[in-house]
Amino acid sequence: MYLFLFRVRAKSPDDAPRICGVFEHALSLFQEPGWIGGACVVNVDDPRDILIYEQWGSLAALQAWQTSAARARAHHDLEPYIEGPPQETTYRDAI
Repeated sequence: MYLFLFRVRAKSPDDAPRICGVFEHALSLFQEPGWIGGACVVNVDDPRDILIYEQWGSLAALQAWQTSAARARAHHDLEPYIEGPPQETTYRDAI
């Protein structure tokens, strides 16, 4: 399993639901085989700190999502709501 973390800083706490909405809409457009699940969560101590995590069954599926037009559109749609570039990290099972 692969875990992809996408962390952004919202311009305001009010933008957090908009950011999560973009994430959910983008994934509804792109149902790549290998997608296991994910969520968009807000830091309880800093409501501008947003983490989107995605679980994937294969690296190929994750890479297909990362190069998809739906994901490119989502990044474009996020621009009005975030400050700075997103932080992206991919993890895999150790065993």
